[in-house]
Amino acid sequence: MELKKSYYNELIKENESGEKLIYNFNTGAFILMNEKAYQLMENIEILEFKQLDDESIGYLKLMKENGLVVEKKIDEIEILDFKEKLATYDSNSLILTITPTTNCNMKCIYCYEANNKILSSTMTKEIQDAIVEFVKKKIKNLSILSVVWYGGEPLLEKEIIYYLSREFIKLSELYHVQYSASMITNGVLLDYSTSVFLKEQCRVKYVQITIDGLKEYHDKRRIMKDGSRSFDVIMDNIDKIKDILKVTIRVNVDQNNLNHIENFVYFLMNDKKIGNSVNLYFDKVNDYTAAYNCDISSFIGQKDLNSLLKKIYSNIVYNGNNNLISLESYISPKIKNCGATNINNYIIDSDGYIYKCLTLVGVKEAAIGKITEEIDVIKHKKWVFHELDTKCKVCKQRPLCQGGCVFREIQNNEMHRCKFNSEDYKFALNTIYEIERGNL
Repeated sequence: MELKKSYYNELIKENESGEKLIYNFNTGAFILMNEKAYQLMENIEILEFKQLDDESIGYLKLMKENGLVVEKKIDEIEILDFKEKLATYDSNSLILTITPTTNCNMKCIYCYEANNKILSSTMTKEIQDAIVEFVKKKIKNLSILSVVWYGGEPLLEKEIIYYLSREFIKLSELYHVQYSASMITNGVLLDYSTSVFLKEQCRVKYVQITIDGLKEYHDKRRIMKDGSRSFDVIMDNIDKIKDILKVTIRVNVDQNNLNHIENFVYFLMNDKKIGNSVNLYFDKVNDYTAAYNCDISSFIGQKDLNSLLKKIYSNIVYNGNNNLISLESYISPKIKNCGATNINNYIIDSDGYIYKCLTLVGVKEAAIGKITEEIDVIKHKKWVFHELDTKCKVCKQRPLCQGGCVFREIQNNEMHRCKFNSEDYKFALNTIYEIERGNL
């Protein structure tokens, strides 16, 4: 068998002992190699395999298993292209993001609702039934039906969630389709009985809840419409539901809370004793939406966020809370960057308008149709037929990025601009390596 080095290998660093850290963008393999193994990989195409000792054969086997070396006949770029197309036109899975209402019990300072750009509405029975009919038409060809409940605040309309969930579950059981559901919520209404209801009646397994730091910061940013505070209520709810539903706490970070996030993480670990039952996810506040414009003066850069994550991650690992935060998203290869370009991925708002991207919810002219009508094929194909930029296709870092967010290219007909930050994966790999060595 003729072998060659993978096109997607990258030398990340060489340590003081001369060992080399090799990362493969295509498989996500991250391996520390001694000089003998490294030279085997570098000279793979001219090796005499019959002359190799058992140790070298073992190294090569490990490299092949991790995709660091591949068969010479394989075109890795062509295979990626093929997998991407399969994912785009996958008709076995239907993914629906459903907004029962755009009403919310909060008025967060960085949310579109705070700027009154989108009129609040609640889904009518006619729209609900039209969604059920939409699923009925597709379900016979499905193996997976996945629903994300979104808002507004979806838990303001539990009856709508229950009705639609019940219909989806009945259809899934009738046609032997795997059904799953998750929810994005502010957590105020997610008490114990509600979480049991969601799990048992609606098959919701996962919830994402946003908390923007300790009480004094969160309550200034995520403000209840009636003037009450939300931090204590949300934390109490998480305590009660964390063993019922899988919980991810999302933290929106900007200049206003950047220097206080570490204290929040310590609070979760030491005071709340959350341990490994909850995950943390951090993201920058940005204006990447068509529905409103944020004040950019408080935005932070990726380097600021990475610096914060490095401090937090090392302390979490040191304290044994290894599952609280993960750097895997930085180094996990993907077939597609976003479901917006998948043929069977739809977002349905409370008025029944259908979109391909969450960024566009509420911008009616950007909808590809309405649930009570036929989908506009021309608008839909604009998303599904989107092709990666030529440079993206041959980029070694493509499996981590897959061209990035396509929103502005598709919606605004902008030229593609590379938005990939190579510092992100290097930061993650080096942080993981240093922690493994006990240096952080």
